[in-house]
Amino acid sequence: MTIRTKAQWMALFESHLQSQLSSAEFCRRNKLCSRYFSKRKRELGFIAQPIPAFTSVVLKHELTPQPSTWQLTHGQSTLTFSMQPDVTLISGLLKALQ
Repeated sequence: MTIRTKAQWMALFESHLQSQLSSAEFCRRNKLCSRYFSKRKRELGFIAQPIPAFTSVVLKHELTPQPSTWQLTHGQSTLTFSMQPDVTLISGLLKALQ
């Protein structure tokens, strides 16, 4: 077991943020226990600065005589659906963007 200082943990948290990997994948690649990583993150009060580019998702439903249009916007990219997208699809996309 490796003992780390608060500064070392904070550096790991920053590295995780910069990697844009999920916590599980980051921990796997760095041979860390993901549960302990999350626990230390909470205990040390790590808050990601700056706020990641992904700040909002807008799901737009237009009520028109034409078929409904759903849009998912992230930054300057927009996905348009001609019908309401499946919730699991949206969930998967949101997880991939984290």
